[in-house]
Amino acid sequence: MGLNNIDSAKRKQEDEIAKELFSHIDKKQSLVFNAGAGAGKTYALIESLRYVIKRYGKILEENNQQIMCITYTNVAAKHIKDQLGNSRRVVVSTIHERLWQLIAPYQEQLLLIHKEKVEAELKKDLFTLEEDIESEKIFKVYRELSEDDRRIFDETVWERKEEFYQGYDLNAASFRNFYKTYIPDYKHLMSNVGYFKRIVTKIYAIRQNRECLAKMNSKEFGYRKVEYNARYNQDRLYRMRISHDTLLEYGEKMVVQYPGLQQIIIDKYPYIFIDEYQDTAEEVVKIMAVLENRGKEIGHTAFIGYYGDSVQSIYDYGVGERILEKHPGLKEVYKPFNRRSYEEIITVANKIRLDGLRQESIFADCKGGKVEYCAGYSFDAVLEKCIKEWKNEADSKIHCFFLKNEEVAEKVGISDIYNVFKGAKAYTTGLNYKQLNTELLSNDREKLGRAAAFLYRILKLYTDIREEETPVEEILYGDITKYVNLNIQKLKDIKQQLMGIKGNTLGDIINKICECYVHGDVNVKMIIEAVLDIEKVTYPYIIAFLVQALDSNYVQEEDGETNIEDMNLDRVKQLLAIDIKVFEKWFYYVERKEQDEIVYHTYHGTKGLEFENVLIVIEDGFGSSAEDRVFIRKFLENYDSLNEKMPIGEYKKARNLLYVVVTRAIKNLRVIYEGESGIVEDILAKIFI
Repeated sequence: MGLNNIDSAKRKQEDEIAKELFSHIDKKQSLVFNAGAGAGKTYALIESLRYVIKRYGKILEENNQQIMCITYTNVAAKHIKDQLGNSRRVVVSTIHERLWQLIAPYQEQLLLIHKEKVEAELKKDLFTLEEDIESEKIFKVYRELSEDDRRIFDETVWERKEEFYQGYDLNAASFRNFYKTYIPDYKHLMSNVGYFKRIVTKIYAIRQNRECLAKMNSKEFGYRKVEYNARYNQDRLYRMRISHDTLLEYGEKMVVQYPGLQQIIIDKYPYIFIDEYQDTAEEVVKIMAVLENRGKEIGHTAFIGYYGDSVQSIYDYGVGERILEKHPGLKEVYKPFNRRSYEEIITVANKIRLDGLRQESIFADCKGGKVEYCAGYSFDAVLEKCIKEWKNEADSKIHCFFLKNEEVAEKVGISDIYNVFKGAKAYTTGLNYKQLNTELLSNDREKLGRAAAFLYRILKLYTDIREEETPVEEILYGDITKYVNLNIQKLKDIKQQLMGIKGNTLGDIINKICECYVHGDVNVKMIIEAVLDIEKVTYPYIIAFLVQALDSNYVQEEDGETNIEDMNLDRVKQLLAIDIKVFEKWFYYVERKEQDEIVYHTYHGTKGLEFENVLIVIEDGFGSSAEDRVFIRKFLENYDSLNEKMPIGEYKKARNLLYVVVTRAIKNLRVIYEGESGIVEDILAKIFI
């Protein structure tokens, strides 16, 4: 068994790197610590925190100051807390949690920013509505209404909002017949039901934002403060609640616009550490640069430390290699040692990295891994080989990586769900296609899309009430003080009421949730309202929500009797008809609770993980554009012309992704290629030897 004996000379070098880090901390010289996969970046960060506590903890305590450590995920935050131990001097959290705590007290300023945001959304809705009316011939009927008629129509459909959603799940002909009785003077506008529904929902959005602005201006109760809840990742601006992304936007504006807030943060947190900086949003880096500059201006120097690896940047939203551009003047510290993988894996990773940072194992007993490119073999054949040869390893699980989402969905047994999402307009155009992986198959719940997050909350409730070990308190969303007369018996009663939520399909479950809401007590109603987080708890409204979440802003002309809204409804109804056991598989995949010996991952879903045994399926690419469909192959075809002195440029995306998946392996790594034959196979044979 290898990876036990650390080379003494390398340990000494590692100690020197740590001293370099500590020296910069002492001088309050902000830095970026770059280290490859498995180098122990989080360990270095934790050691840096311990150093500050030991050397400056007493001063911090005397001045009522703390060290801020922000992470990319809650899992990472928990890991750092567990490793660091209990310390009042360090606050560890995700950036969203910390940023909200910093800006939430300043509601007067937040309300001004929120008002600007709502006004911008209102302006955008008005513009798109007018643009559609002018550009689309199917909107001709509405366009021909007089100004007074439009106003009356808008008021009429607003007053008939409940009826609108009551009949939403009907097909076009049935909906037209049902709703025309409520708007008899405007029934001719329903010649195209898909268009009609779209324009009505746009009118609702405009009305909600206008009412929100009016209530903010009059300082009505419920409109005097901005709220943020980490459970939800969708804006409900007209209800005064913001999402994760909007929180970053508001946070940047608050810090940049108010020097007083800058000084408050610096004086409270003179040391700030950021884990996995490459995945940090640019807004956060801008905040840190502003804080450092402000500290220098007022003589209260702040230390900012970024820990990560630019080559492991695989998401579009992270700052990645632009860190020095967005935060100039950082000192750079590098660490070349690897504490994760056997030498054979590290050698392959170095061949892919191509940026000048070459890793070597810190262990003297680092040989013994195995890398193999299985040319010409099928996935099933190689998997069988892996099962036979790796069954006696300490960890016999085999982790299989696929580039394409649909292949993982098929292997996991959730193709029915994936295909509904894949066919939705929300994921079939432009960059939205790339978001499907993140918004449906992400293991980070905060990044699930609007529809997927909604379904996740339903499945979480459904599984929690069936698992005996789940405390009932965990089902109580939000502020526990709002629930009525809670005691042990009441908690049991709540769970008993919720146990009625059962059925064979997702549609059955949603129907039972609606029934439970109607017949449940006040506590049960509050739980269901919090879980669904929608305007009305009715089956038709839930269908309307899903249609809009999956196919928003999509209308086309009717072809004979076919209406696009019927097609959208059909797609959602397909989703509702899927067996609940399939949704349970999806839920456990998102939760990373797979129990099988063969575990399947998307490339992007492996970030931050490590496994003894890895099987990678390399394909040419994925995506809707011609460039995306070959981005891996293009990198490999040009591999021999790339070197450490050449910019990676357009090959960066493929390089980073391949580097991340290869470096998840600790000991055993096999690779197969499923793409066009030719030079790529020769290159793979050269890399994976």
